[in-house]
Amino acid sequence: MDKPSIELIEYAIRAIGGVKPETAGNWVKLLENAGLQDIISRPRKVKKMEQFISEVKLNGITTSFRAFGRMLWPYFKKTCLPQGGE
Repeated sequence: MDKPSIELIEYAIRAIGGVKPETAGNWVKLLENAGLQDIISRPRKVKKMEQFISEVKLNGITTSFRAFGRMLWPYFKKTCLPQGGE
């Protein structure tokens, strides 16, 4: 499986509160180190729209759009406001 894009990794880190996501291989190692056995790892591609819909269902529409706005605010601020001021 291909390594996820840097954008997807950064989104995931922000979406889960700054926790760095692990690769499938690292998850297996962590679980083995915790004493678990017979571990099966099945990584799958993230479908962006399905993920978004799941997050909205889980968190509610208000919370989801508030989080989305917080994620976009630095980009909006950087591209729309004059340099050097707010």
